[in-house]
Amino acid sequence: SYVSQIGSMGTGDDQFYSPQALAVDDIYIYVADTFNNRILKRLKSDLSYVSKIGLYGQGDDYFYQPGGIAVDDTYIYVADSRNFRIVKRLKSDLSYVIQIGSEGTGDDQFSYPEALAVDDIYIYVGDRSYSMNISKRLKSDLSFVSKIGSLGIGDDQFDDPRGIAVYHQIVPRIIPIVMNPVFTPLSGEVNSGDFVTITC
Repeated sequence: SYVSQIGSMGTGDDQFYSPQALAVDDIYIYVADTFNNRILKRLKSDLSYVSKIGLYGQGDDYFYQPGGIAVDDTYIYVADSRNFRIVKRLKSDLSYVIQIGSEGTGDDQFSYPEALAVDDIYIYVGDRSYSMNISKRLKSDLSFVSKIGSLGIGDDQFDDPRGIAVYHQIVPRIIPIVMNPVFTPLSGEVNSGDFVTITC
């Protein structure tokens, strides 16, 4: 059922012009306001405005139609589509960290990067236009790892990849925890105690 909404067409803090991507964390929602060439940070609770970054251009704090966005615990990753690059920024204040990319088909080039997804180690980029591939990169420095794809309908081919997602598998672990240990006064070693295991 319906909860709430925010926005109308325009350039104000509570306005958008063709927003094309969203990402969320525990507290905030991040919006790629594509045709306003900016990223907005808003509270999830009531969608109220917090901060923004971006104008039209090519500098570190500029975008040209950002079309994809992803977040992890510390950083936000932006597919700055028409600038042919991926930009990494701090979530806390949206400040610039690092970027990679230029126009082309090389390992560190893009033709129209849009779809983004992240896991604990990697970022995955869906590149449209004439590249039609999915690339895998290290989140730490955005360096290239591997890629797959070309234009077509084969098993390893794509036609305009616009969305991407990763599956986070939770692996059960058994962790022994010492409860109420008894210490030897001189050595400080554990002599005995009760144990409990936690599956997480």
